[in-house]
Amino acid sequence: NSMLFLDGYGSSCMIGVCIKQGCEIVAAYSDSDCVEWLIENDDMTEEDAVEFFEYNTRGSYVGKHTPVFVTLL
Repeated sequence: NSMLFLDGYGSSCMIGVCIKQGCEIVAAYSDSDCVEWLIENDDMTEEDAVEFFEYNTRGSYVGKHTPVFVTLL
């Protein structure tokens, strides 16, 4: 598998993999952990971290191996 991983986020943000029949296995990240990582490690405000994550991370698509983001309830 050619899973892609996020640059600039800690391994603690990755929560597992996404396995869906007929699709590539891709890395799965917690969106809230990614935002927390940006706040704690990149000195961003919560608002800036959410905006950065939504536009630059969740909003990017780099092919069929692009990681997925999970919102935990």
